[in-house]
Amino acid sequence: KVGAFIPNSKTVKMMNFGHTFVLALWSVVVFASASSLKGTAVQKLGAHYECTQSISEMDCMSYATSVGRQMGDGDNTKLWGTNGNARPKGCFIDESDPSRVFYNPGGGNYTGCNLAFKSICEESQVACEGYFCDKSLSSMFLFMTHNSYATDDRVFIHNQNFREGDQFDAGIRGFNFDIYDVDGELSVDHTPNCNTWTPSPYIESVGEVLERLDRCEHQNEIVVVDLEMKNSGERTNQRVVEPWGDKVIKNFNSSKPFSYYIAKGQRVLLLTNKDTSDTSVGIYRRKDYVTQNGYDWTCTFDEPDFAYREGPKNDPNSAKLMNHFCYTFKLPDEQDSERVNDEHVIMSHSRKFSEQPVYGSFPNIIMVDFYDKGSIWPAQDLIRGTNKYVGDELEDGTLCAVGTTCMSCKNEYSFWNSKAMTACGSEPCLQDGSRCASGTTCNTCCSGSHEYWDSLLFTACGRAPCSDEGTLCWSGSSCGECCSGEYDC
Repeated sequence: KVGAFIPNSKTVKMMNFGHTFVLALWSVVVFASASSLKGTAVQKLGAHYECTQSISEMDCMSYATSVGRQMGDGDNTKLWGTNGNARPKGCFIDESDPSRVFYNPGGGNYTGCNLAFKSICEESQVACEGYFCDKSLSSMFLFMTHNSYATDDRVFIHNQNFREGDQFDAGIRGFNFDIYDVDGELSVDHTPNCNTWTPSPYIESVGEVLERLDRCEHQNEIVVVDLEMKNSGERTNQRVVEPWGDKVIKNFNSSKPFSYYIAKGQRVLLLTNKDTSDTSVGIYRRKDYVTQNGYDWTCTFDEPDFAYREGPKNDPNSAKLMNHFCYTFKLPDEQDSERVNDEHVIMSHSRKFSEQPVYGSFPNIIMVDFYDKGSIWPAQDLIRGTNKYVGDELEDGTLCAVGTTCMSCKNEYSFWNSKAMTACGSEPCLQDGSRCASGTTCNTCCSGSHEYWDSLLFTACGRAPCSDEGTLCWSGSSCGECCSGEYDC
């Protein structure tokens, strides 16, 4: 007979025991699963600005456990529901909230453009869009301003017309600072003496660059900072790094693409002229990473000093820096900077730079004064596009003026005797027997010699050939070329 089941006390105890056992078993399974994930996948997970693929909600919970954070808002793991278009999709953290991890099943991968939000994913799934992402120190190209802080409102002798923030806005991604550590304060200045000591706080220069880097549209940008330590004090290296915060690239490996560091939020490479460096802090000896030419260039001379200054030799992973600023009476000059910052001049000097065996390639950092003068940005586009020429260079034989239009020659320029002027390219040499004028065109004889040829009644390149016996000749002219030295009627 089938009837209602009424449990007695013994049965209830067994049911409670069974229920407890099932719950315990479930907990063990979940814990084991989480522990397994923690031992494998979770170890590979990290916080990044953007990911190509979001992880699952369960993996997100395991990640939260592994880093000792709480999921979402109490029991509500999906704090912003399914319409989270202002937050990253999937698992993410908010750096302003250090105790929680969130999961957003909706929205895009990254649409809010808030750098406080970071997605959780594997390193292989990190997304990076921008020029620097797939570039390394040796394959990128950027312009660096010389004495970046040296504007007219801050120093006695200025090299730039605009401050660091404006430089960044224009496209500059390399900055050069002279550092003075005086009485525990870090300052920037340019060739100071008792009459021209006009220091500016170093932290102000840093702040102008950081303010731009903090903008969402620049989240995948890199800057290279060259620090010339003019006067050091206690812990100068460490203190010069501190204002850059967590954006400093630590334990830098020049063979890695910048995306590796961008994913970590590290986007400032600090180099110093000092022999001491601290890779764990994030400051590196410049001559270990950058190969560069000399910088003593008088504007009255056509070319920079291409002589080797410092840096690794024959190292494919080092940056190649071309110092490309000149001086008039030892002072920076805006007018001459406009001339040397012309795209034709930059490309011509870059080709010459690459021909020097110690560099062996185009420069991938060019340091300039008054970046706003001339036309450096077309040159940047050309070099980043691996072009060696502007495209409208002057062909060989075209007359040009030294210091101006000759910089537009496709090849080297020289003085052409046949034109009595400077022209692009090398003047072709004259073959033996070609008439020439002593002191001018005879200087271009291929044989390097010339003389008067009786048969031509003119000076010509080479030596006049002699005439065998029986050859008709003219007395007083071609008979002078008889091989025997004699002639008769």
